[in-house]
Amino acid sequence: MLSAYVDCLGLGVYLTTEEFPFITSDEPSQLIKRVDGKLEHIFMASPTMMIVVNRCVDGAGHLFTEKMKPKDVKKYNKYLANGSSIVILKSNDKKYEKLFRS
Repeated sequence: MLSAYVDCLGLGVYLTTEEFPFITSDEPSQLIKRVDGKLEHIFMASPTMMIVVNRCVDGAGHLFTEKMKPKDVKKYNKYLANGSSIVILKSNDKKYEKLFRS
């Protein structure tokens, strides 16, 4: 049963630039529920790399690497910020305050 579960996991690496970095927190690894209702395990590995694990759709595991658009970086940063007590930012830039608004 466990091997069937593991066989159907997708592993992905999303990359971004220093201009649009991922944030991190006291909880850099979280299970989130995306807007589409699917569960996804995210891990902010660095300011430019996020690793995701999710259930595959077609019944077979997959690996991928993609460059993430800035609007999607913002969305995942918001997921992480909302599930954390302490957020670790690259700078004191005020734009990050938007992550905590509903």
